[in-house]
Amino acid sequence: MLKTHLSILETSASRFANAAVFKTPEIDSSTKRIKGWKSITYQEFYHDVETFAKHWTRTLRGNGISQRSVVGMWYVFHG
Repeated sequence: MLKTHLSILETSASRFANAAVFKTPEIDSSTKRIKGWKSITYQEFYHDVETFAKHWTRTLRGNGISQRSVVGMWYVFHG
């Protein structure tokens, strides 16, 4: 079986479901300082990847973009 980043993530989410893959900062809204860290598990991350993949599949297909097309995007953060 060909290993891709997605198949490795799926395997990791199965094997290490409750282990932390990332930690994200929790920001205090009044001081703008980090007050703690939230763990994101492999299972949560895998679920998020699947959710966003489904969203973008629907969005692109709904705009007439055929499956397996190459699409470029950029994200502008206004924070």
